[in-house]
Amino acid sequence: MMLEVCGLLWAAMTSTTAPPAPHRSAGLLYEVWHSEAAMAMAQVKSAGHPQWTVETVIQSDGNATLDDVFPGAGPPWFSRDIYNVEPADLGFYCLYRARPNPNTTKPTDPPTPYFPPPIPDCPMASAVALRHAEMLTGAGFDYIAVDITNWPQVNAATDVAVLRPLEVLMEEWLALRAQGIPTPSIVTWANSPVASYPDGHMTTWQWLLDHVYNNKTRASLLWSRPSQPVPPNGQPLKRTFLVPFNSFYNETVNGLIASNGGRNDIEVVSVWAMMGKATFNKGVWGFFSGCIDAKGSMTTSMVGTGRSCDQFVSRDPTTGAIAEVSASGAYMVAQCALPWASPGHLRGLTLQRLFSKVLDIGAPDLFMSSFNEHIGGRQLPSQPADTAFNMGLPNDPQKDSVWVDSYASEFSRDIEPSVEAGDTVWNVAASCVQLYKAGKTCTSPGAASTPCCDTTATEIWSNVWSLRKGQEHPPSVKPGRVSCPSGQVVDVVEADGDNGSCDCDSFCGSDWAGAVSGQRPKWTGAISFDIGTTTLCRCIQATHWCDRSHTGSCSAACGTTGRPTPSNYCVPAPPPAPLDFVATADPSTLANLTAHGWAERCTGTIGSSVFCGGDSDGREGPFMVYSTPSAVPNAAPLHRCCNASGAASGCSGHFLSVDPACEGHGGPLELVGYLSRTRGRETLRALRRCGVEGHPSLRKHALDLPCNSNGAESVLLGFVR
Repeated sequence: MMLEVCGLLWAAMTSTTAPPAPHRSAGLLYEVWHSEAAMAMAQVKSAGHPQWTVETVIQSDGNATLDDVFPGAGPPWFSRDIYNVEPADLGFYCLYRARPNPNTTKPTDPPTPYFPPPIPDCPMASAVALRHAEMLTGAGFDYIAVDITNWPQVNAATDVAVLRPLEVLMEEWLALRAQGIPTPSIVTWANSPVASYPDGHMTTWQWLLDHVYNNKTRASLLWSRPSQPVPPNGQPLKRTFLVPFNSFYNETVNGLIASNGGRNDIEVVSVWAMMGKATFNKGVWGFFSGCIDAKGSMTTSMVGTGRSCDQFVSRDPTTGAIAEVSASGAYMVAQCALPWASPGHLRGLTLQRLFSKVLDIGAPDLFMSSFNEHIGGRQLPSQPADTAFNMGLPNDPQKDSVWVDSYASEFSRDIEPSVEAGDTVWNVAASCVQLYKAGKTCTSPGAASTPCCDTTATEIWSNVWSLRKGQEHPPSVKPGRVSCPSGQVVDVVEADGDNGSCDCDSFCGSDWAGAVSGQRPKWTGAISFDIGTTTLCRCIQATHWCDRSHTGSCSAACGTTGRPTPSNYCVPAPPPAPLDFVATADPSTLANLTAHGWAERCTGTIGSSVFCGGDSDGREGPFMVYSTPSAVPNAAPLHRCCNASGAASGCSGHFLSVDPACEGHGGPLELVGYLSRTRGRETLRALRRCGVEGHPSLRKHALDLPCNSNGAESVLLGFVR
């Protein structure tokens, strides 16, 4: 049904408008690397175990862990890669089929390296090829870019992961074309760091030239960029070959690829992501390019930014003309499983914001990321915050092995429909591609109501800022040579010191820089609070000043008067500032509170531009909630309440509650938004209300991690973003 709707939309648009704008090509990053992972999931099913994905483990809310995906009692698994989601319709699919043995069949020319099949044939390869051809062409994609960026050398692992599946896909699509069924074209994106390997292994780029680009039959499937310079003398357009613009980029190898053994029929295009504007201006394509904040950096904030997405675009380095623009289901600025590292799908809002520029500028080439990664690499967390773990898995034994590029159903670049997330994002992507191909924008007649342009179902989020007034734990002062009785503190004046040329006793005693008497004009003298220090001096009141008038040396200033002795250094301790905590979705409340001494609690991980970052913990930081109760079934309203208990007037503190009556302890001040009552999909993080040790009338919150309140109240309110 989904494909029929997309097809009808495409037919309606092209029948009532001019033909698609000239030289507008749409491509999509495509993976063929699932063979071993898919067969491992088949093993799991055959052994009678449930087929867990990252998403379903998260949704279990601790009843399952990532260790349950491949039970220890099972057989030796073909792979331990864990799927983020289960692809819709096709299940855990793959494209591998054993290559004919040259010892028993006619050898190929040029010879193809033969590797004994490490896994069984994928039984669904033909169905996958057909289904994907229908989906991709129906959405308007001209080509797929097969990702081979992790396999620079031809060996058994490369063959089963990408080379043989690529061959099978090409065989299947050639057969479909012979039946009159359209398919996208294909371009390869291959890592090409060296011209050759000393151990005799073939380079992957050379294999692709020999067995794909120079294979007359397979070459008919290859994509040629329509907007490339037209070759002279009536020669056909060059076939396009993508290479990564990363640390393995090798211009010499690029020249070898372009020459193709003297044929000179290959156009090499460099592609990468997370680049600065200057790199895009050199003509490098982006396979994703994120929204830009006011400082010119990528941001994962999609709500409340006050600005358009304005992602960077690739430009022709000679003319400066726009050459390529990218859009993606989501993207990341750090490991995507960490909070705020990815904007996520947001039901297509991320795509809508990216496509606003795509449609407005009408670049000749659009490259999107991605269709079907589904599995991916994992690393230790790159950031030190306590909340830097796989979101939604705070107690999982594998929580610190974090996914880098795609995570669960929401925080993924993938747009292929899945069992867990449905086809919403795919439908938005298809709609956007069709508008792009037709030369339309969201202001074109009839476009405003399309999934690409209609934000009714996507603008459903609110930012929630976290603030604190006062100190929950008064700052401690590093002990020094003296102390004060209860209710008093040592009065300290900080001074840099004389860059270490004299000790702090002499520096303070002589008031060498004049800073001490300037801040404490009634002091009778000074000495260092610390013993033996020479820099970062802390000065306290003492019996007398040293005489610096007869010496040019700080270190000799106390030579005639003798070193002072600490005296009258205690002062009454200041009364503690009132302590309180507030979470608000109202920007005016945020501005008012920060103007009156409240401090914003920050995220523990990077990415957002609407929230501050850099907290060492992050659990008491900001979050996002739904702005409408219809966003999820049985949504829980989140209220900011005034705790009137024990207060002569006003509030003795603020707290969050899902009870409109604020549990009988006061009244609601703000409807902050709406929570999901279940973990998973868009809302992976638990929101808890926490007691505050030593302050029975106060409450704060914690995200995913337990309350750090030493046994004080802990109430699960719901799940947030």
